Amino acid sequence: RSDSAAEVMLRMARQPSPELRHAAYDALRALAVQPAGPGGWGLRALFSADGMLEHLRDREDGNDKEGKLWKHALVKAVAASPERAILGDEANAALDEVVAQGPFYRPLASLDVDTMEA
Repeated sequence: RSDSAAEVMLRMARQPSPELRHAAYDALRALAVQPAGPGGWGLRALFSADGMLEHLRDREDGNDKEGKLWKHALVKAVAASPERAILGDEANAALDEVVAQGPFYRPLASLDVDTMEA
């Protein structure tokens, strides 16, 4: 099977080049904001890419400041879509959480406490 456009864009969004990432997030966001139509085709196309939800939820992906902002703009566009119900309750709850946490949220690292032995 050949890769969908969303899969190609998702691969580009994971590249180290800021220019590629920006272009990819712009294209992905364009899919997300397509006007409501039969079956929410823009969101269906966007989430046809394997790993899209996981990518949008991943806060440890190495994005720089601009990348975090671009990615968060995509998540906000998906969360604001009138067609978002097609994603299901679990996915929508996860996306709402990412929107609420903001673009620069990082989970607290687990603390390892070293103890000194005598």
